[in-house]
Amino acid sequence: NRQCQPVSRFGSRRNSANRGFQERNIVEDSSTQNRGFKGFPGGFGRSESVKDEQRDRPQSGIFLGSRGRGVFGGHAATYKECNEEIGSERGPKVTYVPPPPPDDEQAIFARYQTGINFDKYDENVVEVSGLDPPAPLLAFEEANLCQTLNMNIAKAGYSKLTPVQKYSIPIILAGRDLMACAQTGSGKTAAFLLPIVAHMMRDGVTASSFKEQQEPECIIVAPTRELINQIFLEARKFVYGTCIKPVVIYGGTQTGHSIRQVMQGCNILCATPGRLLDIIGREKIGLQNVKYLVLDEADRMLDMGFGLDMKKLISYPSMPPKDKRQTLMFSATFPEEVQR
Repeated sequence: NRQCQPVSRFGSRRNSANRGFQERNIVEDSSTQNRGFKGFPGGFGRSESVKDEQRDRPQSGIFLGSRGRGVFGGHAATYKECNEEIGSERGPKVTYVPPPPPDDEQAIFARYQTGINFDKYDENVVEVSGLDPPAPLLAFEEANLCQTLNMNIAKAGYSKLTPVQKYSIPIILAGRDLMACAQTGSGKTAAFLLPIVAHMMRDGVTASSFKEQQEPECIIVAPTRELINQIFLEARKFVYGTCIKPVVIYGGTQTGHSIRQVMQGCNILCATPGRLLDIIGREKIGLQNVKYLVLDEADRMLDMGFGLDMKKLISYPSMPPKDKRQTLMFSATFPEEVQR
């Protein structure tokens, strides 16, 4: 581990270890309800911080709505409990094929949540650390995004930046790694998708369905099928009208279906850990072209028993070294296990 050296602070710092924590979690079975989380109707904590970890190149991190102490002492989830592919070796063969999402513009930009008051997030204190972190944005226009992306942002209903977006977007646009602590509902999905899509549009990408092995530029990993599908649906909004192709794969569905989705062309791959490693092992996904690796709800993935899967993914021989890719990690807590 390398020590983080604070260089700038925004607002007063509070001791997050004693604040307590409640968060809404998407769970698929009763066993996940005993892992230390309690249901909560949403919202931020009252203090936030931004953390920057120095490694081989500039790197930044954000703490937003920190929930305090990590909870890794609960029930150890089994492979089946973690939402992943069961397959013939672990149980009945999965044959479920999810219906394709509608692809018309109205459905893509449909808003499933209304009445969210993002103004209250401005009251949260943000703490930044790291070597000369970029200045936060005050509006989407300051990010100098292309016209197509700005139009998609407006269609998706984004008008005001949340704290995690204000600080994360310029950090990612600057090509730096990021460790951010932010609760569910804080706007973190847009915080990492927007700068990634902006860079991909600037650099130019192609997704060919003629390749035997797809080589996505961006891989996003999240612990549950609900969360990864939400990320995929947001990605579809931001890439609308471009040649960037997002794909989502997750356990509990037919493996052949996941392979067919990937083989149609893939630039942004959204996946749960087990299914991702399965498709990589079948040599349908190559990692050599990965420029962005996003680990969403990293603490929860550890809590659900995906720690070894994450280490295996990062240590694949074909995975570009950390100085050749951006690694973006989002977590609701920042225990030592997550930082490692």
